[in-house]
Amino acid sequence: MSEKTLINVRIGGVPYTIKTDEPGVNVERAAADVDRRIAAHQRDAEWLSSEKALALTAIELADRYLRLKDEVDNVNARYRETSKQLFYLQKETDELKQQLFLLQRGVKDEQPEEAEDEYVQDEPADEDVSRGYGYGGEVDSFV
Repeated sequence: MSEKTLINVRIGGVPYTIKTDEPGVNVERAAADVDRRIAAHQRDAEWLSSEKALALTAIELADRYLRLKDEVDNVNARYRETSKQLFYLQKETDELKQQLFLLQRGVKDEQPEEAEDEYVQDEPADEDVSRGYGYGGEVDSFV
């Protein structure tokens, strides 16, 4: 457990001593932000009491916190979904690699004995080229 320190701050002109295990700079920064927001509320509505300005600031900060929390929750949900999709894509890629390996091994096994050292593919038939199955044909779709 870390050691607690005492941090002195001023919020709305009132001094506060805060006992915390957080770094002092973080507490001072937060207190300065709250003080700035209270002062802005009081400038905007001079009739506002210190208590009401403090309440408005608390509501404003709570609203900001809740919006950011919702945003983080949404990002985490998208991250989990993307991770799940990535897992399935990696699994599918592994399966396709295995199928490709087996197909390549099958093609190699089917080659005549004399062509085993060097793989030579026959030119495609004219009908294969016209349907897009050869070298010069266009492919209409890939499924």
